[in-house]
Amino acid sequence: MNNQRKRVLDYFLELCKIPHGSGDEQRISDYLAGFAAKHGLAYVQDEAGNVIVMKKGSPGLEGAPYVILQAHMDMVCVAEGEYDFERDPIEAYDDGEGFIRARGTSLGADDGVGVALIMDVLADEFRRHPPLLALFTTDEERGLNGARALKMTDIRQLTGTADLSTARLINIDEEQEGHFCGGCAGGLRASLMLPLRFADTPAGCPFFRLAIGGLTSGHSGICIDEGRANANRLMARALRHLAADCGGLVLAEIAGGDRENAIPAWAEATVGLPANKVQLLRDSVARLREILGGEFNRGKVPVEPGLSVALSEAEAPVRVLAGDSLDAVVAAGLLLPDGVLARDVDDHGLVETSNNVGVVRIEDGNAVFTSAVRSSVDSRKYLVVRQMEALAGLLGGTVTTTGDYPGWVYRKGTPLKELFRRVYREQFGKEPLLAAIHAGLECGQLAQLFGEIDMIAFGPTLEDVHTTKEKLEIASVGNAAQLLTAVLAELS
Repeated sequence: MNNQRKRVLDYFLELCKIPHGSGDEQRISDYLAGFAAKHGLAYVQDEAGNVIVMKKGSPGLEGAPYVILQAHMDMVCVAEGEYDFERDPIEAYDDGEGFIRARGTSLGADDGVGVALIMDVLADEFRRHPPLLALFTTDEERGLNGARALKMTDIRQLTGTADLSTARLINIDEEQEGHFCGGCAGGLRASLMLPLRFADTPAGCPFFRLAIGGLTSGHSGICIDEGRANANRLMARALRHLAADCGGLVLAEIAGGDRENAIPAWAEATVGLPANKVQLLRDSVARLREILGGEFNRGKVPVEPGLSVALSEAEAPVRVLAGDSLDAVVAAGLLLPDGVLARDVDDHGLVETSNNVGVVRIEDGNAVFTSAVRSSVDSRKYLVVRQMEALAGLLGGTVTTTGDYPGWVYRKGTPLKELFRRVYREQFGKEPLLAAIHAGLECGQLAQLFGEIDMIAFGPTLEDVHTTKEKLEIASVGNAAQLLTAVLAELS
């Protein structure tokens, strides 16, 4: 393994030892501030936990325009079973097949490897580069909140200048080597809340746990157009199917998904019905399993080969949802916008607008459906919210939004983009791809701070991010480090 790649991976594995889920970044923020201090670099750690680090340019490049290197320090925490992300480290390991993986959890290479690549640049005393400004931001995964909290006063404190209009920004949060991003969708989080009415548990009514699981899941920006099943949507379908088949169905609990920006891999419900209809229920679940399997695995390549629909006995609950509340929950699950809603008018392969109903819970007497809305067209992002509000109005609920962030407008042929393309060809003998993506990046939010400076996003290859199958390609880490070194040497 080459030395540069090993250094980056060593930094990444060190980050894995520090809990850093979204909203729990204080320890990793402190670690990065300590790293800057250890290497004699000026830094600011702001109230949001962002760490901003300045490094002077190499001899002869001290007066060159700044290059801003940016990555986010938080990760999406997903686990198989119970896992304490606030205490336990990520157990990362080399799988012997060219990848770094985690045991039973998401890996956090999104965006820990971006942080590690920047750390390697900051620690290297011999690399040629212009003046650098490193931005390690918090709470990206919940709505780019750290980037939104950045203040130009803190940046001026480090750089001594208020004019960064000639700066170039390199975001290290792209997930495929040789794919450079020059634009992205904006987004927000939307929660539909339905007040519930409850009734006494019917006497002599057996109860069952209905579990839908084994789904592929994936990043709701990157994988939303791959036909992967949404477990929350399937559960709403299942409840409607069982109610129609069996009659007398009651619902006590429903839950599904782990994060708004991950396509949900599981959903569970506690259901009951009259004792004389238990066999009807079992038969109906068997038919449902066959129907769903046929839908998602009918092609040459199965979309959901691990899909399971299981029924097991459960204890009787204290109460159940009243009939109208059950109807409202099922209606919301069936009718909330989900999946690809529109494609780009110029590039039909690119998703323009989507929604992911990522999390469903019953909390404090309410059913809460929380979604990640994305669009490269602001008006259509808000149209999805209006649709949710219309549905909520019909069902007696409300909608709230958080974490609204802007998109990043795609511009072809900028100097930084062309430099990256040329250097990649020279380094690796291949033509890179430059495009916009449907996932959200902090570049749009950072443009609010710095203005329309030249930006690009790149990174090593990650697969199945935001899931327990997440993996980081080792060879691509070395290639990303090599590319960044060569680009920085040419920027003056």
